[in-house]
Amino acid sequence: MQAAFQAHLSTLYAEDPPLRVSEQSAKEDTAEAGAAVDADKSTHALRQQAVRTGTHAESYYNNTIICYSYSKSLSLPGERIGFIATDNNIDDFNDVWAGLRGASGDLANVCAPTLFQMVVERCVDVAPNIADYVHNRQILREAFGKIGYTFADPSGAFYLFFKAPFGITAEEFMDLAIEHHVFVVPAGSFGCPEWLRLSFCVSRQTVEDSIPLFAKLYDEAKTLTEKK
Repeated sequence: MQAAFQAHLSTLYAEDPPLRVSEQSAKEDTAEAGAAVDADKSTHALRQQAVRTGTHAESYYNNTIICYSYSKSLSLPGERIGFIATDNNIDDFNDVWAGLRGASGDLANVCAPTLFQMVVERCVDVAPNIADYVHNRQILREAFGKIGYTFADPSGAFYLFFKAPFGITAEEFMDLAIEHHVFVVPAGSFGCPEWLRLSFCVSRQTVEDSIPLFAKLYDEAKTLTEKK
């Protein structure tokens, strides 16, 4: 895989959330699902062309560090595989590189298995089918709006962040959800202590079946608040 980068690039395989073009422009996204899929495939193609040819942002911008996640671009949630690329001419390169290597060592416990590192090497040109994500996102978007949840409109990846309703804590909502076999994660580690993160990288049927449960959880959260 390293051969895909220019000789002057230093690369480090580590996991870091990607900054995707589709995420930057998502607030302007009023296209239907098919158009969204096409746009994301185009973004993916441009990113993979850059990887193959070594045409990276750091070739045009000084002091650039690129973080990329194949876990996201190839739709491999949980595999924790990606890279960090810097230019040797970056300011304070030795210090920056030492910091990146140190961070990688600290996160070695989430390093992808050798098998999937080999798989990724052979799949860098693959554009995953994101139609299910578009479908699931739309279902949750419409349902959460109707139920009454406050949420951040998901613009990329496969997560929806929503606020615990009626002033209960994120942990209280999580506990309520677990009783219904619905699993959400408090978003305190993302700097949003009153919010939760919901992943929709699951089957369409699973998302559709969850909607009545989220409606029930909304009512239970209201009841919990009234009892306090």
